[in-house]
Amino acid sequence: MKVRLLFFQSRPDIYFIILYAYNWVDDDDDDDDSGSMDDFKNASKFELEHQLRCFPEKRSPKREEALSSIVEALNIKPEHEFVDENSITLLYQCLNVMKKGSAKELRLATEAIGLIAMVIRCPDKAREVYIDSVPALSNLLKTKCNDSKALHSLAMVAFFTADSYIDETEQAMLLIWNFINPECSMDSSKHPPAILAAAISAWCFLLSTLDGWRLSYKYWQGAISYFSDLIANKDEKVRKAASVALALIFETNTLEKFTTHESVTSEKQEEKNKIIDKLRSQSNDMSNVLNYFMEGNCPDKYVKFGEYEVTLSTWSQIIQLNFLEQFLGKDGFINHMMENENFHELFELLPKERPPPANMPFIPETEHVTVEFYLPRILRAKPFTSSSQSKLERKMTKSPNSLVSKTRTKFLNKQRAISQEKAISCLAVDD
Repeated sequence: MKVRLLFFQSRPDIYFIILYAYNWVDDDDDDDDSGSMDDFKNASKFELEHQLRCFPEKRSPKREEALSSIVEALNIKPEHEFVDENSITLLYQCLNVMKKGSAKELRLATEAIGLIAMVIRCPDKAREVYIDSVPALSNLLKTKCNDSKALHSLAMVAFFTADSYIDETEQAMLLIWNFINPECSMDSSKHPPAILAAAISAWCFLLSTLDGWRLSYKYWQGAISYFSDLIANKDEKVRKAASVALALIFETNTLEKFTTHESVTSEKQEEKNKIIDKLRSQSNDMSNVLNYFMEGNCPDKYVKFGEYEVTLSTWSQIIQLNFLEQFLGKDGFINHMMENENFHELFELLPKERPPPANMPFIPETEHVTVEFYLPRILRAKPFTSSSQSKLERKMTKSPNSLVSKTRTKFLNKQRAISQEKAISCLAVDD
């Protein structure tokens, strides 16, 4: 039986009630502590560092086991302290594995890099993660990529560690756009539908972080036309990803950067009508997007995580939450939402205010009431006087020859004479 001190009170009867209630809860939860998932959640920093020391092993199975353990641990729980202290060592070990490791090691290493970017808190180390990992991840996209982990990890690195003020986020978007755009050297038609949908989602994930005015005019021309054509794609995932991308583009309110038309104002409604017609021809799986283009209302989404509540009212927020949940899985996403400080800052999470319990198990022994009164000081404005008036006032009151000074001198002399007469009369009486 575990014993933990929840409340200390000098009265023994109160202390006994609280301790008994706590132990009763612990006894009910004893069976829950035996699962392997809970054991992994309690993985210590020492165990993670031990797995990190296994990376230099020449045997691939050992490296796979170490990578798998670290990825699973960071996926289940954001180990901020471990990542902050070992981020650079872990990053370079993953980059080395990506050069010479097996296919499974490659997938685990790319996923680990995305998790590092998601958990790290130190700004200087986050910059190093971006600078060193983006070239390696972009090289994976230039090869035959049949795994979405490379796309997801590139998006995570750019999302959490890029500096948007120097267009690093948009540069990562351009890498993904070159991967999916058929006008580039790589033909997107050769990508499996799942990979194409993942690439579009990653591109939208990064676009959701940028203000429209930051986007370049030269990169995204024709994006609306491209995504509109994908609405008629045979694969459902591709259709959904393309329709959400169009909704996000219209939400940015910078249509001139995504279309080749010269007059955006006159063509905006026409483009919207074309999209509505294409969405209507599809099944009801894109009804939210269709309603947005017809009514202009983004679907509200309310999510609760323990003591935290999140209300999503824009496409940017919905895209961010869905993409993070897809990367981490449902259980990992919930744990990160509750414990990851970067997530708290991103979604502005505040714990839900709970009312005090109706029946308190303890009664305070003393109560103190303090009342403070504040009386503001009344400031009286000093009347304005000119320099000549000030000189005259000093002359009449402070000068030795002034009437006030002479009167004061006569009064003091009179008081001094009276005192001397009293002293003389007292001496005469004594004689």
